Amino acid sequence: MAILVGWIIAGIILKGPTDWQVAMNDGSSIQVYITNTLLIHQQFLNYEHSLGLLANMRSRSLSIGQMLKALEQRGALEPSFPSSESTKPDQDLPSESNYYRFCNKILASIGSPFFIIIYWSGIFVWLGFGPSLQWSNFWQLVINTATAVELTFTTVFLQHIRRRQMEYNDEYMKVIISADERILEKLGLLSGTLPSHVAVVIPKPPMNKAERFVDYYAAVLGGVPGMTAFVVVTTLWLAVGKLMNWSSNWWLIIGTYTGLISFIDEFVLRNIQIRDNDYICAQFEEIDDVDNGNLRTLQVSPPQPPIERRPSLFHRIIEVFIFTFSRWEAVIASFFATVAMLAVATGMMWNETGQLICNTPTMIIEGFLMVILIHGQRRYYNMRQGLLSRALLKRQILLNRLESVRPVFEENNKGVAIQDSVSV
Repeated sequence: MAILVGWIIAGIILKGPTDWQVAMNDGSSIQVYITNTLLIHQQFLNYEHSLGLLANMRSRSLSIGQMLKALEQRGALEPSFPSSESTKPDQDLPSESNYYRFCNKILASIGSPFFIIIYWSGIFVWLGFGPSLQWSNFWQLVINTATAVELTFTTVFLQHIRRRQMEYNDEYMKVIISADERILEKLGLLSGTLPSHVAVVIPKPPMNKAERFVDYYAAVLGGVPGMTAFVVVTTLWLAVGKLMNWSSNWWLIIGTYTGLISFIDEFVLRNIQIRDNDYICAQFEEIDDVDNGNLRTLQVSPPQPPIERRPSLFHRIIEVFIFTFSRWEAVIASFFATVAMLAVATGMMWNETGQLICNTPTMIIEGFLMVILIHGQRRYYNMRQGLLSRALLKRQILLNRLESVRPVFEENNKGVAIQDSVSV
């Protein structure tokens, strides 16, 4: 961000010359390329990490269910319980700092449907100036510079807020794990047996060939091969600089390369974001069903999820628009669009106009897709927070009910512990 501020100050002093705008386009394209690579890598890490936590969480829920069933079969549970009273999450939940709340407000603002309307309104205003500026290279550079600034901020912000949200979710999970351990400890005391753990393996989600191709591409780009390709291309670009007299065409080449790759990356990021998060939420729902069954074993009605308000027509239209850009078909279309733009630039001998034709539409769509990514990050974070909150609430209700149950060995065996074990 300091570099961005410095560049803006330099532009004010120099009155925004063409070289200043080209420098921003190049710098932003390189930065966005690198950040997209890191975002893809971060997405894979977060996904695998989340599935690991959910497998452990489901294992504990199933273990709790088995021990409750064993106690029920022995007649150790009371036949009925009063309806569950209102229970609020413990006070030991991770606290949100002022900075974290501020970041979430920015996330909500950028990821809102209204921001999408503002973004496209700006694009149409720019198009309106096309005839008066004779559709010149300067006219194209103006929107390239504007979208470059937006992309520089949003890509860095998304990477930062993702990391902070993952850290917060991990802290939330620690509270849930602590509640599970207390429940298992209580059940062990009630039955006189040691808690057992059910092995849980979460299978890979079903994918078609196109989605598998998208994942392979993302794995390559988000790993060592992707960064190696960037280093090789950058080295070649620097090597031909003298031959091209360090001209504007030469400056634009690296921006064109990184811009076109980033254009595809944005579609890939959105596609894997929606697929990964949908699968994670589906795993949460399965755990939720197990938790509901555990409460019913104690004859407690599970708390109902909050009723969601039906979104307005405007929001539904925006969601359909967003979903269209999130499909695997959109990823494939981005490959064909990139090939078409490369053909146009080649036909124009890679001159400044030809490269700007490659850069301008791709940067406009990239800027829009980054807003969609932030919208998706906000949406799935809120969904996950709701699921975590419900999971913790059900564990607290379970703990409250278990407090009224007397140990089996005290009631039925007069202080002699039962040695039966719970089968896995």
